[in-house]
Amino acid sequence: IAPGASRILVYEGPNTDQGVLDVYSRIANENRASVVSTSWGLSEYDTGTSYARLESQFFMQMAAQGQSFFAASGDSGAYDAQSPNGTPVLTVDDPAGQPYVTGVGGTQLNLGSGQSYGSEVVWNSNGGATGGGVSTIWPIPSWQSTVATADSKLMRNVPDVALNADPYSGYAIYTGGQWHVIGGTSAAAPLWAGFTALANQLRAQNQIPVLGFANPTIYSIGSVASYSSNYHDVTIGNN
Repeated sequence: IAPGASRILVYEGPNTDQGVLDVYSRIANENRASVVSTSWGLSEYDTGTSYARLESQFFMQMAAQGQSFFAASGDSGAYDAQSPNGTPVLTVDDPAGQPYVTGVGGTQLNLGSGQSYGSEVVWNSNGGATGGGVSTIWPIPSWQSTVATADSKLMRNVPDVALNADPYSGYAIYTGGQWHVIGGTSAAAPLWAGFTALANQLRAQNQIPVLGFANPTIYSIGSVASYSSNYHDVTIGNN
């Protein structure tokens, strides 16, 4: 998406609660990446409010510094967790549900003639479905409170944007000596980061600061008369 990116940074850490916090802390404190994406997530049900608030301080810092942060909303549909007795739990993914993060959901892309854009429906097939729903931790942010179609007017709605994530219409990658086609919101989130890198490149050419925290801009564009020429509404399907 952004083949001319002059530098791509990869941050790695132990797959533990502290490891996650340490990685986000380093990304924020180094402040070297203008655009960040992550596919590292866990349901709000499993994360818990206290831990989510520990994470939030780093996302708030990144937003204040002008860093854009995109997070995959998960591939397990609306029921992103299980209770101890095995009952599915209606819950969104963290950190996609964080108020200073842009949550990226998944669609199924249908091509038109000549490989052009055709249409999109909610991804809910081929072994997965886009994460999304209503946060039980975070109140609805001001930039989302004016959306007439929001499911909740009290709590944060997830995701904010989406992109092709169905493995059937997914992305060709070459690894381990073979070609594979992958999908998932873990592909959609870094692609949104790539789009943002291109937007930042154009902004720099016009002496405009980087986009930074994307949600206020995304939602403000969605509230003007040219909405339909800027975005494709995905209104068919469910998760």
